[in-house]
Amino acid sequence: METLHLTKHQSFGNDFLVTVLEDERHEKLQNRNIDWPEVARIVCDRRLGIGADGLIVGIASGEFASGDTVRMLLFNSDGSSAKTSGNGMACLGQALALSKTEWRAQIGEGADFSLNVVVEAEGGLYSVFTSSRVDDCVDGKMIFSYECADVEMPPVGDGPGISEALSEVINRDFPGGLCATGDVGNPHLVIATRRSVDEAETATFGQAYERHFVGGINVEFIWPTDVDGSASDGGRSINMTVWERGAGITLACGSGAVVAATRAVEWGLVEGDGVIGVRMPGGATSVVTQPITPTPMLSVYPVHVADVQWTLGERFLDA
Repeated sequence: METLHLTKHQSFGNDFLVTVLEDERHEKLQNRNIDWPEVARIVCDRRLGIGADGLIVGIASGEFASGDTVRMLLFNSDGSSAKTSGNGMACLGQALALSKTEWRAQIGEGADFSLNVVVEAEGGLYSVFTSSRVDDCVDGKMIFSYECADVEMPPVGDGPGISEALSEVINRDFPGGLCATGDVGNPHLVIATRRSVDEAETATFGQAYERHFVGGINVEFIWPTDVDGSASDGGRSINMTVWERGAGITLACGSGAVVAATRAVEWGLVEGDGVIGVRMPGGATSVVTQPITPTPMLSVYPVHVADVQWTLGERFLDA
């Protein structure tokens, strides 16, 4: 009976199930026609499965070491394929660190750990720098007191065009607001709303706006933190809620934070020296942009939640 070792991680409440496979094991499963979309739908189901926003399959060589390239397959909770995820890549970096028995065994109390990888995703190549301070190592399991992953994203490019019909709808829903798309390997629609947007509105408007794009799009709603008094930081941060294609309402979106921060700077919604705070329902992150760095850098704080051995039933194989 085939089994998958899954680790569950979350970053700002954006949670993922990750399995790290050596090339040979991945090829074996591919030869058995494994149905990854169906696996994702079942394991990500919060009532019938384990529960997560997405499933990540990391594919690495058996001699994998820091500095190497790792392939990433990413599936949304509805089984659809996704091109990239800032939070997801940070969780993959942490899962890779946990996947090496010898790395666990070598790390003692108070030790530091770092791992740099290049993630090859459908959306492109991304550098992920994972660093941790380890308090203890119990039965080979690392107990972290501090974990951070910096994800180097590509420059924000143009996303798909916004139709005149959608522009009119957005102007009706958010008078005086601004909207633009962007792409960092996956597409985003960012809307500056001039007011706070709650979860119900995020779901209603996000789902409606996404329908205007073939293949779907992630939708982010942003407003300066001084609009609702959520922070007093000299206009250096924004609030953001998100509707993700293939997942719906999520507590955070790393790639969305990068696109939203970039557009907020362009629109003059924030001030500062290139470090923009993005406050999401799941927590606050920071995005480093120009003039500090030519490519955006996303700071993420992944948390290892659990290890799960999941039986890969015959329904998922030999399809």
